[in-house]
Amino acid sequence: MRLPFSLRSIASAAFAFAGASCHHAAAPAPRVASADGFVVVDAMVFDGERFRAGNVYVRGGSIEGFVDAAPPGTPVIDAKGQTLLPGLIDGHTHIGTTTDHLERFVTFGVTTVVDLFGPPEIIARLRADERTKESARRAALVGAGNLATAPKGHGTEYGVPIPTLEEPGEARAFVAARRAEGSELLKIVFDTSTNDVGGQSNAMPTLRADTARELAKEAHAQGLTVAVHTGGCGDIAEAASLGADVIAHGCALPDDDPLPKTLAARGVYLNPTLAVQLRPCGLEYWIPMVRDAEIARRLTGEERERLGKDRHDHDVACSSGRLRLVREAAKAGVKLIAGPDSPNRRIPIGASLLAELDLFAQAGVPIEQVLASATSHPASAYRIAGRGRIAKGMRADLLLVEGDARTSVRALWHTRSVWRNGALAYTAPR
Repeated sequence: MRLPFSLRSIASAAFAFAGASCHHAAAPAPRVASADGFVVVDAMVFDGERFRAGNVYVRGGSIEGFVDAAPPGTPVIDAKGQTLLPGLIDGHTHIGTTTDHLERFVTFGVTTVVDLFGPPEIIARLRADERTKESARRAALVGAGNLATAPKGHGTEYGVPIPTLEEPGEARAFVAARRAEGSELLKIVFDTSTNDVGGQSNAMPTLRADTARELAKEAHAQGLTVAVHTGGCGDIAEAASLGADVIAHGCALPDDDPLPKTLAARGVYLNPTLAVQLRPCGLEYWIPMVRDAEIARRLTGEERERLGKDRHDHDVACSSGRLRLVREAAKAGVKLIAGPDSPNRRIPIGASLLAELDLFAQAGVPIEQVLASATSHPASAYRIAGRGRIAKGMRADLLLVEGDARTSVRALWHTRSVWRNGALAYTAPR
């Protein structure tokens, strides 16, 4: 699915300034946990798969595990009435050229982002200081770098030269070149659609099935996860047969379509990007967020104004099939990945991931699967080691929110504290 609002501004600026140093927004240095760490007590804990009550002990940037009581002298954080989760993972975004976006992600509880198409030079630079003290206030980055697309295909329309290919015989060298650039996964464009979700014509060349299949084969041989950008439901089904690990974008699923069972049988993850796909459908999912004081203060004035006016007639036919895909996929056992494809259609970073989770819940997905879609599922799909779960030995990327997330995913709108590598990265003003 190609979107009328593109990444042109981000892509062109990113490549144009790839040689420039990244700008770091001013922010106070994070408070690093002491050598003895800290214990979060009396929280309801979502460990990445299920809920459990308990106290979580953090030391040296890692999770020591669940404990009955804090070790003597260890600082205690009273979290009664709150929920502790792994730091959220945004499974589909495009970060642009500066660290500003990564710092904003953290304020919404997002500690890792997966960039599914961006300049490899920028991605490499941002990842280079991942373990520095300064990076604690920014979301960590996992990047695809350049995508695999046909000449004049999706990704080439932004006015910036990128590598392309056509034949299966080019796949091995193409994948090797992406790995040499530092790509941590391969994104393949396989999109035969002729109209975008808003109904506008946008037909573009795409890779042939044999080339896409060979790319997936080579990526797996070279140790890379494969995400496939798709158009309609037919593209999704074929991409699953070609070797996709992750489907990037959903479709309007007809009644009784076997696609969810097909994805489940092949063990393919689904990233439906509902927040961006449903925006032209008139489903006013942004209105409650803009009216929520804690969300609103983390949006820019321009975002609040734009989203607050984002009202038009709800086209049920536009939204129902896309919500049906998510609901039926979850029922079939497909693992969902939350990642709204921000900032396409000008949806705001960070907040749009929370909107995506809310839409999953509205579609009828059980709460534990909703939360797993932004924690353990993307961590597993993209092989993000040490993240997405609360367990002994995992990295201490954590999110503490007000309220009980078992009863409403909107508890995640009310961030209290965010930690990166055990360092306090963000605390909500009281």
